[in-house]
Amino acid sequence: ALTITTTDTAGNAAFVEQTITVDTGIVTPTADINAGSDSAINNDDITSDNTPTIDGTGEIGASVVITNAANVVVGTGTVDADGNYSITTSTLVDGTQALTITTTDTAGNAAFVEQTITVDTGIVTPTADINAGSDSAINNDDITSDNTPTIDGTGEIGASVVITNAANVVVGTGTVDADGNYSITTSTLVDGTQALTITTTDTAGNAAFVEQTITVDTAVVTPSVTIADIDANDDGVYNAAELGTDGTVTATIAVTGSKAGDTLTYNVDGATPVTVVLTADDIANGIAIEVLPEAKVTATLSDDAGNTSAPVSATAFAADVDIATPSVTIADIDANDDGVYNAAELGTDGTVTATIAVTGSKAGDTLTYNVDGATPVTVVLTADDIANGIAIEVLPEAKVTATLSDDAGNTSAPVSATAFAADVDIATPSVTIADIDANDDGVYNAAELGTDGTVTATIAVTGSKAGDTLTYNVDGATPVTVVLTADDIANGIAIEVLPEAKVTATLSDDAGNTSAPVSATAFAAGCGYCDAKRYDRRYRCQ
Repeated sequence: ALTITTTDTAGNAAFVEQTITVDTGIVTPTADINAGSDSAINNDDITSDNTPTIDGTGEIGASVVITNAANVVVGTGTVDADGNYSITTSTLVDGTQALTITTTDTAGNAAFVEQTITVDTGIVTPTADINAGSDSAINNDDITSDNTPTIDGTGEIGASVVITNAANVVVGTGTVDADGNYSITTSTLVDGTQALTITTTDTAGNAAFVEQTITVDTAVVTPSVTIADIDANDDGVYNAAELGTDGTVTATIAVTGSKAGDTLTYNVDGATPVTVVLTADDIANGIAIEVLPEAKVTATLSDDAGNTSAPVSATAFAADVDIATPSVTIADIDANDDGVYNAAELGTDGTVTATIAVTGSKAGDTLTYNVDGATPVTVVLTADDIANGIAIEVLPEAKVTATLSDDAGNTSAPVSATAFAADVDIATPSVTIADIDANDDGVYNAAELGTDGTVTATIAVTGSKAGDTLTYNVDGATPVTVVLTADDIANGIAIEVLPEAKVTATLSDDAGNTSAPVSATAFAAGCGYCDAKRYDRRYRCQ
């Protein structure tokens, strides 16, 4: 409180009182970027807000002026009754902003504080793509069999990366590295189309995003391999008849549930794999291949996503296709090699032996044979049968047909042999002595014998045929052969013989048949004839 006194020259005085406030100090202000403006990471003083709010404290009532490094005022305000201020700046350019916050009280005292902030309102737009290692099967088709795929991309260095799905659920996070790249493996994604959003946020809080749609496909159909059921006798072994002429069996690979464009890969016994890009027809009908007995067929299915099924396989049965072929041999009894059996060759029973050889077969195999198509006869072979064959007696012209079969069901081709025809019919000749015994006394007299002293013996060959041979002898002398003519057959062969001569005759034919011998003996001559003729031993006198 001041008193101001004035005194003039006369000594008069007067005064006035004046109260003033002397204020030579001021509260030093504080300043910080408002938490709402300090985007992304609080207290890092980096903001994506180019009109940030600066908060602070100062002397109550003091004016607040914010200037930039160029001393341009970018914001003003007043410290409120609580000693606080909050000032939103005018638009600041991106970059480092060295701000000075000056407070001036009513006494004119001023104080300041500096606050440096970074204004960053831009961000690099990110890129995204499924990692080649996750983009299974066909690269760049964005179809994967990996349900935790890796997403690669680029963005602003240091920016955080958040991957969300269509439901805005976070499925992966990461950070852009110093080279501007990121690589994030997602959490487990369900099968199907996944519309992913990859958002990068820098330290200033600026955000940018890119969308990446991928298809997750972790399922694949498992094929099946079926070997055709050609084992008709259910013995677990293929025989020749079951396998057919090409010796193979059909293996069918079913791919039900797959889709056109999927790939079937199969191999037989581990050989070079065969790949088939499936068509609708393949899916409907399967893929049929011919394989040998004991072949193992292994198959897998794979799809565009790179899924591959577990391998499946099936193995064909083993085969037993070897069967011996029998042989039929007709005994070689055709002694004269004329291709026809005669009675002597056939013997008394009129048959010939057919032997069925079964060399190469094994005990327990079955021989089946028939004669002239009659009811088949079956023989389960023994070691003796195999060693010696099976002998049967058959008639001329009989056809013997035989096959061999085994436990596997193999049956040999039929084999057969036919016996020669037979020609066993031969006429029997007859010998007749002319009936010149006029007095029927059983003795020839001179008158009966005539001047030459002989009697006629006629050999009849009725029933023979031209070309047959008559063989006769008289009293065992050198045989005489006559190849018969039609005249001989019609009239017989007449020879003159002495009394008591014995004429013996047989017939034979080209087949080698010979009739039984027949004979006749002339009567003796009487004594009267002896008196008239010289004595001869052929004539007996009584």
